[in-house]
Amino acid sequence: MTPPPRAPRARLACLLVPLFPLAARLRSEPELKGEPVAVFEGNGNAARVLAATRPARNAGIRAGMTLPQARAILPKLIARGRDIESERAADEALLEIADAFSPRVEDAGGGVVYIDLAGIPGLSGKTAASASPEEEKALGRRLITAVEKGAFLPARVGIAASKLAARVAALLTDSPQVVPEGDEAGFLAPLPLDRLAPEIGIASRLAQWGIRSVGELARLPEGEVASRLGELGRELHATARGYDPRPLEPRIPALALSEGMDLEWPLVTLEPFLFVGHAALERLVARLESQALACMRLEVLLKLDPDGVDARAIDLPAPTRDVKTLLTLLRLELEARPPGSPVAGFTFSAHPDKPRRAQLSLFGPLALSPDRLATTIARLASLLGADRVGSPRTVDGHRPERYALATYAPPSSPDLARPPKSGRGLLAVRVLRPPVPLEVIVIGDRSRETVKGWKTENGKRETPGSREPENGNRKTAVTSTLRPERRPVGEREVFAPSLRSPLPVPPLTPGEGRDEGRAPASLISPSSQSSRSSDPPIPLIDHPITRSPAHPIPPRPPLPAGEGRGEGHISSPSPSPRSSDPPIPLIDHPITRSPDHPIRTIEHLVPSVASIRLLSMKSLPGSVLEIHGNVRVAAGPWSLEEGWWSDTPVERDYWDVELSDGGLYRIFRDRKGDAWFADGLYD
Repeated sequence: MTPPPRAPRARLACLLVPLFPLAARLRSEPELKGEPVAVFEGNGNAARVLAATRPARNAGIRAGMTLPQARAILPKLIARGRDIESERAADEALLEIADAFSPRVEDAGGGVVYIDLAGIPGLSGKTAASASPEEEKALGRRLITAVEKGAFLPARVGIAASKLAARVAALLTDSPQVVPEGDEAGFLAPLPLDRLAPEIGIASRLAQWGIRSVGELARLPEGEVASRLGELGRELHATARGYDPRPLEPRIPALALSEGMDLEWPLVTLEPFLFVGHAALERLVARLESQALACMRLEVLLKLDPDGVDARAIDLPAPTRDVKTLLTLLRLELEARPPGSPVAGFTFSAHPDKPRRAQLSLFGPLALSPDRLATTIARLASLLGADRVGSPRTVDGHRPERYALATYAPPSSPDLARPPKSGRGLLAVRVLRPPVPLEVIVIGDRSRETVKGWKTENGKRETPGSREPENGNRKTAVTSTLRPERRPVGEREVFAPSLRSPLPVPPLTPGEGRDEGRAPASLISPSSQSSRSSDPPIPLIDHPITRSPAHPIPPRPPLPAGEGRGEGHISSPSPSPRSSDPPIPLIDHPITRSPDHPIRTIEHLVPSVASIRLLSMKSLPGSVLEIHGNVRVAAGPWSLEEGWWSDTPVERDYWDVELSDGGLYRIFRDRKGDAWFADGLYD
C-alpha cells in the first residue's frame, strides 16, 4: 500500500532590508545618499559603528569601530546617531508594501518581513505554492520594485518553504533567490551553526559534540537530540532540516500611519523645522496614497529639549492628501501655540479615511475643495481663535442671540432641480452683534398712563391734576435714553410703559376714567364701590390701613405668646363689631419715611406696553451703525421673558419698524436696564 501523496508545503518570501539602521536614516535624509555616512550607537567617543555606506566602507570604515577610530581613518565621515523613530517608520512602510501582496504578513523586526505566498496568483494564473521558480523570481522582482518606489528602501527577497531558508536566500547578493521545494535541508547544510542562533548553553554543548554546521545537526536523530537538549534542541533540529517549528504569525495593521525622526541638533525657529517636516509629510502622504487613503486627522508629537513632549492634533473637515495643505495647517498650529522649548524630534501620525469623492451636479454650485476649505478655516482660526470659527446652530431657548458652534460641513448639492418658491418671499435679518444702542422718542396714551407720585416733605401728596404741564398738550412726547434725568424730590412723575424718564401730567377733565385720589377699581372690594360718593377716599399707604365699621375685617383667633402676631393683640373674636368700635389696624405702626426718602406710591393701573407709539429713533454717538429717522410703520410689541428663575433674567419687548429713509429694523426695549437697542437690519 503506497502512502498518500504529501501536500505541498506553503511557500514563504522573506523581504529584507540590508543595513537597516543606515537605510532608515538615509530614507529620512535622502540628501546624504552617495556621501560617506556611518550610523553609530552609543554616546560620545564610546559610540560604535553599526553600518556605513559604500564610500565609507571603501575608505576602511567597519562595523564595531569607535567614533575616534572612524574619524582617524576618514576625517570627512558624516556621523549620525541611530534613529529609532526613523527605523520604526521605515519598518511600517515595509509592512504596508507587504500587505499589498498578501494578507498574511509577519513582522520579524529589524527590516525583516515574512510573507505567506499561499493563494497569491502567479504570472500564469497559478498559485504561488505551485508556481515555477521563474514565476517566483518574477514575483520577487515585483516586491523589490514596490519597496524601492513605495518605501524608498533597498530590499532583497528570498523565497523558500521555511523562514530560515528564505532569510538566508535573501542575504545572498544576487536577489531574488529561490530555494526549490524540498531542497531546504541541502541549501542550509553548508551554513555554520551560528546561523541557527542557538542559546549559549546549547551552542557550547553542540561544540563539545563536534557539531560545526547546520547539515551535521540535521543528520542527528531527532529523538536523541530532544532527549539531551530538550524542546529547544528539537526546534533547532527541525529548523536545520528545513521545517519551521512555529507557524507564521500575521500582524494586525495599525490604525494610524506615522512618520518622524530624531534631529541632530534641537531646532528653535519654525522655518528649519518645517523644512524637515515637509519631507516627512511627503513620505506620509505617499504611504496613504499607496493604500488609496487620505488623512482625516493629523497628530503631532514633538520631543522637546532637554526633556518633555508636546502633543497636539489637527482635525481636518475632509480627508486630504495634499502636502501643502497639511504643511500650512501645521504652520498655523505652531504659530498659534509655540512649543516653548527647542524641538529635538517629531512624529507625525495620520489617521486614515477614505477620500471624499466629488460628484458634479447639474443643478447645484461647484463643490468646495476640501483642501482649500481646511486651509481657509485654519487661517480664520489662527486670526480669530478656534472658538469663533464654525457653523452656527440654534439652541433651545427664546432669546434670538443664543446659538452654538458646530464644525462646518458644506451642504451637498441637490439631486433634483428644486421648484421656485411661490408666494411672498421672506426677509433676511442681518443680526447686529452687539446690539446698537438707540435713543427712541415715544408717545403714550394718557388713558393708559402709569401715574406715580412722591410724598413731599410736608407730608402732602400731589394729585395727578395738581400740576399743569408747560406745553399744555394732552399727549406728551418723551425721550428715552440710557441715563434718565432725575427730578427733585417731591415732583410728580408720569412713566410711559417703555421708559423711565419723567414727564408732566396733563390736567384731567371729569369723566376721563381716573378718579382722583381714589384707589383703582380692581384694588377696591365690591362693597366698597357701592358706598356713597361722599365717602372719603381710602388711601393705600399714607396712614395705617384701616376698615370702617360697615366693612369689618374677619376676626382672627388669639395666638399663644411667641407665635408671631404679638401676644394679646386681639383679645377675643367678635363676629360683628359695633359701629362704635374703633378701626382695627392691620399694620401695627404707620409706614413713614423721612423727607429725604419719600414714599413712592402707585395710584393707577400699570398699563400694557402696547399703549405707546414710536415716533422716531436714532443711534447714540459712536455707534458702529448710524440709524436716524422718523418711524413710518411699527409692528409690535412682542414680549419676551426668559430666565426669571435665574440670577440673570431677560425681559424684552420687540418691534419691527420702518423708518422714513426706507430702512427696516428690529428693535427691542430691555425692561431691566430700561434701554433701547437695534437688534437686526432687514435686507
